[in-house]
Amino acid sequence: MHYKIIFLIISSNNEEVYLQMKELQPSIYNLYSNQIKYFFIENQSDLNNDVIEENNYLYINGSESFIPGIYQKSIKAIEYVTNNYSFDYVIRTNLSTIWNMDNLFTFLDSQSKEKFAGGYAFQGFISGTGIIMSRDVGILVYSNLNSSYIGDDLAISQTIQSQNINLYDIQEYKWGFLIPRNDNLPNNCRYLDINENDFSDILNFRIKNADRVNTDIHYFKILINKLYNCQEISEPVSEPINIPVNEPIILFKKIHPFLRRANRHR
Repeated sequence: MHYKIIFLIISSNNEEVYLQMKELQPSIYNLYSNQIKYFFIENQSDLNNDVIEENNYLYINGSESFIPGIYQKSIKAIEYVTNNYSFDYVIRTNLSTIWNMDNLFTFLDSQSKEKFAGGYAFQGFISGTGIIMSRDVGILVYSNLNSSYIGDDLAISQTIQSQNINLYDIQEYKWGFLIPRNDNLPNNCRYLDINENDFSDILNFRIKNADRVNTDIHYFKILINKLYNCQEISEPVSEPINIPVNEPIILFKKIHPFLRRANRHR
């Protein structure tokens, strides 16, 4: 079977919120099973193979860590799906991101299926909440390993640029924030009110707050119901939750020179 998108979702079991997010995410992805395939990617020690596929999990031989563990398991997962599945795009994402699938399909329909890599620019690289790559770019990423001891999204972005592929900074849709507010909102992002009903301009939602189990799961369930009408997902919290306001912080620095807007492929 050929898929339009394969999602690789970085995952772990070290927090209760991640376990609940893993239970909720399939209610979205399973609605599009004729167009997408998804895997939660997790490290496990002492496996007999580098990668073991089990249902919607890819277990990667190794230990969980922020650096270099997330990068290493992402690379192994990209290599595995490229060698075992037929698809147009692979998206490396995470548990705390919800995708607006209809907008994602519309966006990708206007992009090239070759030499395409994009997402939302964050401090000079594509944010790891959603790194979109055409199949051939995925091959370049795992064939040209980045040995620098840096974050996974920066490492992947640098590798793509080193292969003369422009990183496409998405402007057609907004990056929706359900996170503490600050004064540094770029023009391709939007803070959201969970009581809104119109998310037609949003491509994906970033949900990350201090009280993650209560606040984040609360927002997850509301969004899934509003976007996909998944009535089987009950919302246990009746009172609205207010996201706290933080002191202004620098979320987005000046975009690094290596990140430039790609020519639009039709």
